[in-house]
Amino acid sequence: MKSIRMLTPENEWAQEIRKRDEKEMRQTRFLPKEHQFTSTMFVYGEEVGFLTSGKEMMGVVIESREINNMMKIFFEMAWSMST
Repeated sequence: MKSIRMLTPENEWAQEIRKRDEKEMRQTRFLPKEHQFTSTMFVYGEEVGFLTSGKEMMGVVIESREINNMMKIFFEMAWSMST
């Protein structure tokens, strides 16, 4: 089974999550402080999902190989800048 890679702002919750990475087959990295966000993005298969976590409470899934590939590149750039 593949592990999940998660990028998140560094906070108390995320630090606790990171402690369970090996057990939960996950790799967690913290975003640089100057690049924080409050929404969530999932990249999987040929789809990309976006979820807000504020008052809007909105979600959308886009099924597009091109958008999926673009978001994978953005994720890889962010992953390389994270700790």
